[in-house]
Amino acid sequence: MSAPAVQVETRGAVALVILNRPESGNALNLQVAMDLLAAAMTCARNAAVRAVVLSGAGRHFCFGGDLRAFGARAPGGADYIRELTTYLPAEEALSWGLVNEVVADEQLLARALEVAEKLASGASAAFGATKRLIAHSLGAFESQMVLESETIARHAVGEEGREGVSAFLDKRTPDFPHRD
Repeated sequence: MSAPAVQVETRGAVALVILNRPESGNALNLQVAMDLLAAAMTCARNAAVRAVVLSGAGRHFCFGGDLRAFGARAPGGADYIRELTTYLPAEEALSWGLVNEVVADEQLLARALEVAEKLASGASAAFGATKRLIAHSLGAFESQMVLESETIARHAVGEEGREGVSAFLDKRTPDFPHRD
């Protein structure tokens, strides 16, 4: 029996989700997409998981869509997609703001887990609220400002907000409440 196309490992509060098709550059096909959805649902159901790192087995993270699979479904489709895609060096992705940091290959997983652990120990409700604000920011400016002020007010008086302010005033590291 072959290994699953997507593997999930839990390391404390961090889940490591690994695309496991190294022979194809971890290219995405229908099976991988379904397995990724299952992995996301597994992580979402596990209250101990507070951050997720997505990685790829082998030398490459992910080539993108599986052109062979696309080509089998739509003649000429794989060639068309190949024409549209281009290689993007890490430094250029950094300069465009597509990534926050560039590290050497051998440091990548350790650094990703380090960042995920830091996020997992933080104010996850506030992080989630911030993500929702960013997602809604593509709407009208006035409604974004109302949503932002309501979110800030709600989180400032919550457990995480009170602990964050107390820790700041006490000049100590905050101990955010974690929901299990």
